[in-house]
This record gives sequence, structure tokens and C-alpha cells, in this order.
Amino acid sequence: MTFNVAVALHSARGSCSVIATLSGPLYQKTEEVQIQPMTTRTIPFKVEQLPEGDYQLTVEGSGSVEFKKVAKLKAVVEKPSIYVQTDKATYKPKDLVQFRVLFLDRNTKPATIQKPISILVTDGAQNRIHEWNDITPVMGVFSGKLQLSDQPVLGTWQFVVSVQDEALEKKSFQVDKYVLPKFEVIVETPKNIFASAGTITAFIIARYTFGKAVKGKATISIEGSTQEHTIDINGKTSLKIPFADSMKSPIKIVAVVTEDLTDLKQNGSAYVTLHPYQYRLEPYQWPTKFKPGENFNFTVLVKNVDDSPAIDLKNKIKYTISCCNISRTYEEPVRNGIANKIMTMPDIQYRACNTYCGLFAYDRRKGTLKMTVEFNLIPEATFYVYSFKGEEMLMDMKTITFENDFGNSIQIAGPNNVLPGENVTLTVKTQPESFVGLLGVDQSVILLRSGNDLSHEGIFKELGDIIIPARPGSTSSEVSAPLPRKHFPETWLFEDLTEMQGDVAHLERKIPDTITSWIITGFSLNPNTGIALTKDATKIRTFKPFFVSTNLPYSVKRGEIISIPVLVFNYMDEPANTRVEMDNSDEEYDFAEATSSNAQSNLKREKKLQIAANSSRSISFMIRPKNVGLTILKISAISQLAGDSIHQPLNVEADGVTKYINQPFVINLARRSRRSAPTTGWEFERELKVDIPKNAVPGSVIARVGMGGDIQAPVIDGLGKLVRLPYGCGEQNMINFAPNILVLRYLDATVQSDPQLAALAGKYLTTGYQRQLTYKHSNGAFSTWGRGEGITWLTAYVIRFLYLAKPYTYVDPNVLKTGLGFLASRASGSGIFFERGSLFSPKYMDSLALNSFVLLTFLEIKENADYSFVINNAVTFVANAAEKSRNEYSLAIAALALKMNKHEKSTSILDKLDFMANRRDDLVWWSTGVETTAYVLLAMLENGWTHNPPAVAAWLIKQRNSNGGFGSSQDTVVAVQALTKYALAAKFERPNMNIEVELPSNKTYSPAIFSINPANSLKLQTYTLPKKIYKGSFRAAGQGTGMGQLSIQYNVAAREPHANFKIIPTVQSSSNHQMVLRVCGEYTPEDEGKSTNMVLMEIQLPSGFEIDGNGIANIRSVDRVKLVETKNEDTQVIVYFDNLKPHQPICVTVTAARTHAVAQQKPSYVKLSDYYAPNLSTVEYYDFGASFCDICEGSSCGNKCSL
Repeated sequence: MTFNVAVALHSARGSCSVIATLSGPLYQKTEEVQIQPMTTRTIPFKVEQLPEGDYQLTVEGSGSVEFKKVAKLKAVVEKPSIYVQTDKATYKPKDLVQFRVLFLDRNTKPATIQKPISILVTDGAQNRIHEWNDITPVMGVFSGKLQLSDQPVLGTWQFVVSVQDEALEKKSFQVDKYVLPKFEVIVETPKNIFASAGTITAFIIARYTFGKAVKGKATISIEGSTQEHTIDINGKTSLKIPFADSMKSPIKIVAVVTEDLTDLKQNGSAYVTLHPYQYRLEPYQWPTKFKPGENFNFTVLVKNVDDSPAIDLKNKIKYTISCCNISRTYEEPVRNGIANKIMTMPDIQYRACNTYCGLFAYDRRKGTLKMTVEFNLIPEATFYVYSFKGEEMLMDMKTITFENDFGNSIQIAGPNNVLPGENVTLTVKTQPESFVGLLGVDQSVILLRSGNDLSHEGIFKELGDIIIPARPGSTSSEVSAPLPRKHFPETWLFEDLTEMQGDVAHLERKIPDTITSWIITGFSLNPNTGIALTKDATKIRTFKPFFVSTNLPYSVKRGEIISIPVLVFNYMDEPANTRVEMDNSDEEYDFAEATSSNAQSNLKREKKLQIAANSSRSISFMIRPKNVGLTILKISAISQLAGDSIHQPLNVEADGVTKYINQPFVINLARRSRRSAPTTGWEFERELKVDIPKNAVPGSVIARVGMGGDIQAPVIDGLGKLVRLPYGCGEQNMINFAPNILVLRYLDATVQSDPQLAALAGKYLTTGYQRQLTYKHSNGAFSTWGRGEGITWLTAYVIRFLYLAKPYTYVDPNVLKTGLGFLASRASGSGIFFERGSLFSPKYMDSLALNSFVLLTFLEIKENADYSFVINNAVTFVANAAEKSRNEYSLAIAALALKMNKHEKSTSILDKLDFMANRRDDLVWWSTGVETTAYVLLAMLENGWTHNPPAVAAWLIKQRNSNGGFGSSQDTVVAVQALTKYALAAKFERPNMNIEVELPSNKTYSPAIFSINPANSLKLQTYTLPKKIYKGSFRAAGQGTGMGQLSIQYNVAAREPHANFKIIPTVQSSSNHQMVLRVCGEYTPEDEGKSTNMVLMEIQLPSGFEIDGNGIANIRSVDRVKLVETKNEDTQVIVYFDNLKPHQPICVTVTAARTHAVAQQKPSYVKLSDYYAPNLSTVEYYDFGASFCDICEGSSCGNKCSL
């Protein structure tokens, strides 16, 4: 780096010797030059990177002129500029956040950074969600992704990017629940208006994202006013809106447009500033310097407040000039909005009044200075010019603002209009060896919220705080039905071209099927010329001038009638004679409408429409689905000029509640002699058979045979769905977190590599961690609902698994530290941990169980020296209390804790538990269930192999569901942990076997053959049995150990009463558009004993209905309700209670709105169950049966509905 000091010598008798010294922290350097009269010399200081701090420049002259000048300087270390780009500004739960971080130097080139770089993400509650440390940018860019959970903290999230000791940058984005707008509403008004004008003219523009006009109703109002004006709109309309001059400025004009076809609403707004004066004056190119005696023009533009020229104004403009206590006043008329005054400036000596006058005199001399403008002069540079007149120095300065542009450039070219799903070629032009980042999103995303992309303004603001003003086809269709549209993402492109080989690159990608406009932007970062952004976004419209769409509910039940709405859009310039057809060639449903035309065929149904040019129409088809599963609706619309076709899946469910049966078994060929798998003869045979209950809903039964080469294969295959229960509280959510750790530890311990499985488990860890932090308190504790008192038991549980997760995902160290601190604070002086929070199951309140459980966490964490006193006290208490206890659940946890501590009493506790065990055949278990039995198995395997682990493991395996989980979240986590440890300790032989599944006496189906080997041993291979066949023969040959299972799924539509639970659903009111349902539940034990564990109330809404936002709020306001969730797109409501007390009924009211036309609905169920005692549950049904005539339209209704 060169630091220049300029010294000029004017009038002198001879040369002058000049010494310049630059000194500062740990630095001093001196340079000397000789300067001749009437010359200027530059003294260069060539320095390396100076330490940051205060410096001093001393310049001394001797010889013909003697002088000394001292200047204070400050050295600032050049820090990189950091910019963050995300693919969207707002994300939904379960979205993937894609982002880039750019590190630039002051010339916008890739910064060279030697210090550690970290990127942190915090959620809406400032929890640290994820962190990338010691990252290495590629050509100044780091690209990353973050998967959001299905239940993240909503609100403002933030990226925090830091370079150690040098730079920090933050970038916010929103996480919210939203529906993308399909059209935009623009309100155009004057920005400024005279307060007494009385009315404001507003233009309302409504157009779809693909550019066409929206037809509907526009409601316009002034925010805060009670008056509304509703008018028709077809793309554009206008209205004069009255207002009072007393309104507070600015006023907000709001327009809400309701689309005719779908009743979808979208709003737009504009602000108008009210001014007390009707006119404003604007000086135009007034001079800033003058020469006495010369004439100067002083022009004034006279404008209305809306910036239009004031025409026919009869007023005059008054000019006043004041300088050195001399004032003069002039008046000039206004002609066509302009007033002009020619003035001769007074002869005032500059030396006498240059301090007071805004104008100063000068001698006119001209010269031309030419120089090359380089990027380091942007955004502005100041030029100083000086000369001498005798002993007086005359000086002037000029600040020039340069156009804010980059040394690099990038252009992206693509077609203006394409068909949905078409392959599109983008041409990127920039300088060779550049890094190019591309972003392409649905325009609807930008309408929702912007600010995620890089901008010229943002980058140049770093350079000079300059605000830059923004810079300001036809498609053919085939007459035959085209391919259906299926792919509708919000982000199309987020791609990196890491190094351009030439100056042009071609990128071919398939554009999504959405009818919209795609906005493509990009940046180019070059090591020599720096960054460039696209000056104008490339806009590609995916559009068909003729297309069809539909809107389907989340699901319907088999046998119900649903009206399928079909919307046909014709944006051609002539009417379209259209044939709309539903193809039922797969015979998945029956047509239910009464129309007699072509009723002879159930394979298709067609209707004809006359659609005017540049308009749309809707019709509907009435169908009755016949089969459970996904029914593909094949809809096409064909006109004389164009056509479109879509395939939309309709989810058809069986009525009633789904039940599951699973029969797992171990395939053990390990004791066979080693040899290759035989081609004949079988070494393991088992008959598979399940008795289907007589009340199973016909057609709802699905039977599958599964097999894998590892006893953990069902767990690995079932990650993300181990438990078939809701998981809305802080304990249940751990089912999304803990099993993934156990699977990854199992892969590590068995030295098995499965990148796809590791990535999936890592994704679940990331999202599970996000959800778990929603239950964290500021003091480090965790609780059931994330509010109220922190729970000792739950905090210990969460902290233990967060610690185990550290090798596999980001965990905020402060969460572990504060969590352990909270647990230590919950230990009394005698070393006993206590509980203040409300637990979801009474069994955790036992003092021995609680202390043993918390002790597990402290013993698991190796860095526990700070808590040795707490640990020692807890161990002493557990050892003494276990000797006296007869509670097998508490003893099981105590046995594991003491074994982990290698305590001498651990063996005697296990012996006591062994005496309390149940035994049958080769199975051993404990009466209090899966969790207790799993803790005993863990204790048996800790520090060796004691008692009889195989018999305990065999019983646990038999309790497993088809997804690898168990009855509840806690059962599942502990049992998966125990079976994982058992699989490692047993050291099963790797499998190499052939398996055959043969159906009984059936020549139609050949036996299914499977091969299991070490390469696929972790996969659960499945075979779905044909309909109505629920048994078969399972045979295996070869060597090793594996798992098999026969799983059955079916529905039951009958009431399931329970002596201790009662639930009563009552439809209080109903119409075609709304239903009000009241559900009352009660715990009715024979005695007045204890309360229940946590209780769930599950309410299924009738097909075609969804709960509305107010309905959820009303349920939440009910006393004792802890949480309300919805699933299946708001068609099912789940209400959580801490517990139910005996004979104290509790009622909730559900308000649901009809969103889809469905008739003859099957009964819907309501279920009340104890989460931690699954056998304690009851199911009741209620009817809401809309009639066929309630939903049919026109001729589809037939004569019956007209009576």
C-alpha cells in the first residue's frame, strides 16, 4: 500500500528541503525530498498493512522556506464487506432455506480472509439453531442450506455472519404460515395532494402473476375510515375517494380485490401525503458563484403538490437576496409554471464578506482536467483546485458523483414466454473465471415479501451511503390434450456456476408447471474486476393462453360424493368452443351427477362450454370414489385452437379409525454351518397369518411382509414415523430427535457407511432440534408446553440427548451449560433432586425414579467435574433408596444409573428386578411395560453382559410396531436405545440369505423372492400381499441374523366405548358453509382415585370442512387446554390436556368452514385417549351429511332437487 503526501512550493528564493515523518503504534518512517520553487512533489510512503490506531504525520521544511506542519491520522484495518442472499424473504414450516454469503473487499473483489469465519442462524425466539464454523468461501462465496422443521418458531429469523475481530453482518428473514398470492393488486394515487382537495383519484390494477387481468370486485377504503366503496374490476378500475382535510397525514388507501371464480382475496395499498399549501417552489440551476457586474438567471419552478406544473397562476414570486447586510427584493410573474429573474450581482469585495455570503467572487480562468475514472472513485470524489494571486491563495473544490456501476458485468438472457414444464435455456454472459450465482423464483414469492436478494443499493451503501433510484409475446398450443402439469415449486433456480470457462455459459433447465412469471437475477464475482449484479431481472412467463385448473380437498372418504370444480381460462383473442372431459378409464370412481348425456359410459364424462375471448368459466363434475388410496383425476379441456390437461391426485380414505397389527420375528441362521445360500431347501420356515376383525371396513385392509438383515432395520426404515401418535409437547417431540442419534451411533459402532441414511437422520436432527428449542426457557429449563415452570425430568432428558447429538449436528453449547445449571439448582442440600413443574405422567414423580433419571444425564456427560458434588450426593441417595423400593419402574432406572456409576449395589438391584420379572416361553419382561423392560435391558448390558438379555430383547422386539417404534414416544426412545445396545453387544453375524414369501394354494401369484446381504442389510424390504390374502409362508436359507414382520392395517368404523372414558360430540348448528361442533370429554373411573396422564382429544372434521383461525383461538381459550394443533391441512384438530380429573367433564367448541363441496359424508370420529396409557381410550362418531342437492349445480341436479 502506498500513502502519498503532496507538498507544493510557490514563491521562494530557492529550493527547500522537506522531511516527512509518519509515526504510530510500533511504526515510524521518514522520507526526505528537495522541492524547487513553483513545483509540487509527492512523497510516497510504501507501507505494509498498518496496525489499527492513531498516527501522526509531521512535515518540516528548511532552506528557502522554513515551516512545520503536524496532522493527526487514523489507520483503519480494511475489513471485508459481507452480503447475505437468500432464495426467499419468507419461508413456511418444512421449507428449505437456501442462502449465499459473499465476502468482498473495498473494490468489490473476492476478499482474502485469513481469520476464522462463522455463520450462525437464530430463530424467532433468538435460539441458536445452527452454526457453520471455519468455513472456506469459494471465490469469495459460501453457499449453504437449512431445513426448517414442521413446527419452527415463527417470526423473524436471522443469519449472523462474522469474521473474527473484523466484520459482522446480519440478515433477517421471516418464517410464517402463508399462501402464495396468485395475483397482485396495485393502487396508484398521487403521492402528494392539497389537504383541501376533497377527493383522491385512485386507480386499482389487478393482474395475475402471468400478466393477465383479474375479474372480480374491488373494495376501496381509507384506513381508519368507516366508508367503503365496492366496484367491479376487470384488470383495472378507478374511483374518486372523498376525504376530509382534518385527516391525519399520510392517509393510506387500501383496495381489496375478490376474484370472481374462486373468491380469493388480495389487497394492495398506497400512501398519500396531505399538504396544507397548494403549491411548492423549486429553484432550478441557481448559480453558486458570481462575478460582480455580470447577469445571472434565477429560475423558479412553481408546481402543484402532486408535482405537476402550476398553469394559469396569477400570483407573483418574490425574490430576496441578502449579502453582507445588504438586501434587495424583486417580484416576477409566473408563466406556465415558471418564474425567472435576471439579476446583476453587486460589486462586493470577497475579502470583506466571504465569511458571510453564500456567494463569492472569482477571477474567471478556464482549464481542462482529464482523468480515467476507476472503480475506487465510486461513488463520489472531491477535486481541489487552488491558485495564488500575489500572497492570496484562491481555492475551489468540486464533488463529483459517479454513476454507481461495477467494473464487472453480467447479463442473463432467456425466452420471454414458455409453456409450463418446457426446457428453457438461459444464456449467462460475464467475464471469464467468474463465480456466478443464479436465483429464479415465482413472482408470487416476491409479491409476498422482498428484500432477500442482493441489490445495487445495498452494495453501494457500503461504499458511500448512496441511495440509487431504481431503473426503471405469444404462445402456441396443441389442439390435442398435452402432457399434464404436476410440478409447482416456489423456487426454481438457486445454482452456482463456480468458474466460468469463457464469457458465455448456457444453462438448460426444465421450468416448473406453475402458470406464473419467474424472476431470474444473478451476480458475477471476478477476482480481477469484482462483483456485478444483473441490472434488470430476467422475466420468463410460463403461460398457456388456454389452461385448466382445479381445487381439491385434503381427502374424502370412499363412497362420498364430491363436486370436482374445473376452471378453464381462455386468454386467446377469440371465443373457445371447449370440451371438458374427465377420464375414468381406470374406473376409480363412479359419476354421480344426474346428467343423462353419455351416462351410458362410466369411463368418461364430458361437458361443453362456450368461453368468451380473454375470460374464464367454471364447471363441476360429481363423482363417488370407489377405492381407498390415491385416485388420479385426469381432466382435460380441448378447444378448436388449444388444449390443456392436468392429473391431480385425490386422497381417498376409508371411513373409521385406522388400526394396526404387527407380528415381528427374528430370522436367526447364525448357528447354521457356514456355506453359500442354497438353491433348494430352507433352514427357517414360518407360517404367516393374521385374523382380520369382522368389523374391519371392507377394502381398508392392507397386509405387508417386511424383511431386513439387521434387527434394527425396521427402526432405520421408520425414521420420522416411529410413533403413530401426535407429538405436540416437549417430551413427545424428542421422538423426532433421539432415535436419529441412536441410528447414527449404531452406524458408527458397526462401521457401516450409508450416506443417504446419514443425510436423512441429519435432516431429522436439524428439524427436531429446532422444534425442541420451542420448549426451552430462558433459565435453561425445558417444559411440556414451553411456558410455566421448568420441568426437572424433561430438562434432564433433553440435555442428555442434546449432548449425544453433538457429533452429528449443531448444538448450542450455552443450551447444555444452562440446562445443567438448571438441573444442579434443582438439587436440595441433601442431594435429592426435586420437581416443581407439572409432569405428564405420575410415574415420573417417584423420587427414586426422578433422581435416577437425572443422574443418567450427569453420568452421560463426560465433562461433569463441576458437578461432582451433585453427582456423588445423587448416587448415594439412589443406592440407598433402591434397596427399600419395590417400584419396578424406579428400580429399572436406578439399576442403569448405578451400573453406569459402577456402583457395588447395582448387581443386587438387578437381582431384585430379575425376581420381579414375568416369564413365558423364552421371553422375559416386567409388568409396567416397554419402558421398564428396556431400562432393565440397558442395565444388563452396561459394563458387560449379565442375566438374560436375549430373552428381554426378544420380548421387546415382539412389542414393536411395523415402523420400528412402540406405543408412546418414551417407550420408543428407551426401547430403541436398548435394542441398539443389544444389537451391538450380541455381535450378530452379517446376513447372506435368500428369502421366499409364498401365498397359499394360489397359482395366480408367483412366490416373492428376496436377497439379503451386507450391502442391503439395513434396508427393510417389503412385499404387499394381494387383496384379501392375509397369510402365507415365509422361508429363509443362508447365514446370519435378520428381521421379519407381517404388518396389517385396517379401519374400524364402530364405536369403541370405554368404562373409564366418555366423549360426546354434538353438532349444534350446520349449513352449507359452516358447522359448529361441541365435544365434551370426561374421565369416569369407578373410584375417585388419581387423575389421568396427558390426554389427547382428536376431532376429525367432515370431508370438505376445515377449521378456521377463530375456531382454533376459541379452543385455546378453554380452561385446562394446553395446546391445539391441526394436521392434514386443517381437517383434523388435536387438543392436549395435562390430565383429566375424575368426573370433571371438559368441553370444546369447534367452528369449521366448508371449503369444498362434498355430500353424503361418512360419519366422522372423535377420540379421547391417555397418551401414556394407550389402552385407556374411547371413540365416538357424529354425522354431518350434506345432501346431493346441497352441492349439485344446474342440470347435474336432475329433477329430484327441483321438487
